[in-house]
Amino acid sequence: MERIRESDVRKEKVLYLQPGKVEVSVVTHFNTKATICMKKIFVDNIYEATEIQSEFIAMAYFEHPNILSLKGASLEGNGKEITHVLIYMDYFPEGDLEKHIQGAVNSRSYFSEETVLEYLKQLVSGYSYMEKKNIAHRDIKPQNIFLSGNGKVLKIGDLGSAIKKEGNSGATLTGTPLYLSPLLRKALSLQGLGGMAVRHNIFKSDVYSLGLTLLYMASLKPVSDLVQLDNLESRIKQRLADLPEQYPVLRQVLQSMLEVEEQLRPDFTELNAMVSKVNKVDTLTTQTIISTSVHVFLANCKCSICSLDSPEDQLYVFSNQMICFKCYESFMSQRHKTSKL
Repeated sequence: MERIRESDVRKEKVLYLQPGKVEVSVVTHFNTKATICMKKIFVDNIYEATEIQSEFIAMAYFEHPNILSLKGASLEGNGKEITHVLIYMDYFPEGDLEKHIQGAVNSRSYFSEETVLEYLKQLVSGYSYMEKKNIAHRDIKPQNIFLSGNGKVLKIGDLGSAIKKEGNSGATLTGTPLYLSPLLRKALSLQGLGGMAVRHNIFKSDVYSLGLTLLYMASLKPVSDLVQLDNLESRIKQRLADLPEQYPVLRQVLQSMLEVEEQLRPDFTELNAMVSKVNKVDTLTTQTIISTSVHVFLANCKCSICSLDSPEDQLYVFSNQMICFKCYESFMSQRHKTSKL
């Protein structure tokens, strides 16, 4: 990671501005002519600045295709006074996932399940990589996920809230309120952001945030109705039930990610093992289901989609789950359709 100073770049346009707190701009590097993104984080003292810079420098050594690359970092200010930290990173002209979802909302067209599952796999791969290094993102939302490669590749960005897990100690409540896990939302209602440390599994909290992000993408509806904790479990079940029929596999995965009780929710390591076994919807055929099946059934089993008992000769195995003939036929009838709102 190279040292880049503010004088080394020319500001082209401001992407985001929160006066006195943070400013994100597109800049051009004078020497390389490269277009990159500059994030300016304002600080109150040298200790805060050093802590922020140290975290970003540590993350500069991430090597994963779905995590953005950090180009440089520096401390800036007036004279001997440090006033802000500058972080330089990749710029993504295709925008973020929020913009991508809004495009689908405006065109009134759902994403295919294959697309959503592929995005899910990429993101879980990136977040599980971070988990192996004991670092949690803590601010997962559509605005912090960027598109590249003509919309085929997702990049995890904005690591400003990331933290390294230290033993069993708690972590200060941080993140975007709309995407907080139930446990953190409860803590928020009691103490507000930035209060005392909250004992929780930071990775499982992030899994919940990603679950809300993918639910928003699949339903094309905001998740603001899941803010209140009253009857949250039943409201989540209803949101999943309301998803289009073209999402049978995603519905099962989201159900696991959006478990209200933290101990029932997987972390990213467990989730990665789960989603890596999910077949692409586009390649699903009767033959591929049969060829990848383990032909060992009980006399009667519950369908993973409708939860009804079905005899062995009316069951299929898909992504290590059993589905009945009726649900399979319904799924197959939808796979070639372009769904409209």
